[in-house]
Amino acid sequence: MGEVFRPGCRLLSRLLCILAVAALCTAVSHTWVQPISRRLCNAAYASFTVTYNTLWVLGFYLVERVAPLSQDTTQCQQLVPAVNFNQLLCFLGGNLLTGLANLTLDTLNTPPHVALIVLFGYMGILALVLTAARHYHIRLKL
Repeated sequence: MGEVFRPGCRLLSRLLCILAVAALCTAVSHTWVQPISRRLCNAAYASFTVTYNTLWVLGFYLVERVAPLSQDTTQCQQLVPAVNFNQLLCFLGGNLLTGLANLTLDTLNTPPHVALIVLFGYMGILALVLTAARHYHIRLKL
């Protein structure tokens, strides 16, 4: 049966299954066990983290597959090479943007939908900066 699906469809179906199970676990544990708490690092937070990261991987996959930047498929994949090219910038940029979010928002009392918008926003900014840095051959080194 595995030969019926192309490798891309198989990956997409696996990502969607993981996302559905993780989102269900998050909803159940948040509703009936304990609310999501980063400070307690409870089951709801762990499943939320899996859901969030799987959603990002799915988003990256869809961008790479659906909206290629050129007809040559080797030129379509931009983000992974950009992160590999500039890992220090990725680490520092992620930490600085996280700190900026923590300083500008009351993170303990921020509603979940606002927190997700902020997370998606600063991860998108980081992805754009990394892609632009690779395009212009800007690299941070120690």
